[in-house]
Amino acid sequence: ADIALGTNADEGDDDNCTTKFNAADTPVVLATDNCSDTGALTFTLSADNSAMVGTPSGTGIGGIDVALDNITFGLGTTIVTVTVTDEAGNPTDCTFNVVVSDDEDPTISDCPTDITENALTLNCGNNVSWTEPTADDNCGVVSFTSDISPGAFFEVGTTQVTYTVTDAAGNSTTCSFDVMISDVTVPTITGCVSPITADNDAGDCGALVTWVAPT
Repeated sequence: ADIALGTNADEGDDDNCTTKFNAADTPVVLATDNCSDTGALTFTLSADNSAMVGTPSGTGIGGIDVALDNITFGLGTTIVTVTVTDEAGNPTDCTFNVVVSDDEDPTISDCPTDITENALTLNCGNNVSWTEPTADDNCGVVSFTSDISPGAFFEVGTTQVTYTVTDAAGNSTTCSFDVMISDVTVPTITGCVSPITADNDAGDCGALVTWVAPT
């Protein structure tokens, strides 16, 4: 049966795209032979993944505890082969797969905090810049994007900026912050009318007065 493991299943190292076996993960292979006592059977082990560090080993009579607890497996599938040979030199193989998948999310460091700026006097907004965060992943970053770039123009109000990092396994992480633009410029009136003096209209106790409305 295949053995499936996540990266750093027992190491706790976020910067390592490998995994090591726990003792509980180690399989046991048993063998019998029609002519040889179980104590006379010879067991050998091999593995095919060049990313694997270490050499599989095992001991036992009639069976073998496949000692992989000191072996580091790289991302992907490693085929481990157990070969049993009897006293007559007849070999038999059995194989199982060690499948290591990347189950760790990438990380984003130094995500900006919320930013508050005032709108420009002649514009209902402002251009805002910030220091961009950085991204990292134990198996490598595939993409690191933001929906708005530093230096962009932000209108009055609150706009959320989001950064997203994704690795080759499809694991992703986001970080977000708000850019808040405040309108602090008071409105203006142009062409305000000066005081008007007028005589009353004939026969009326008042006058019809007109003026050009300001803007």
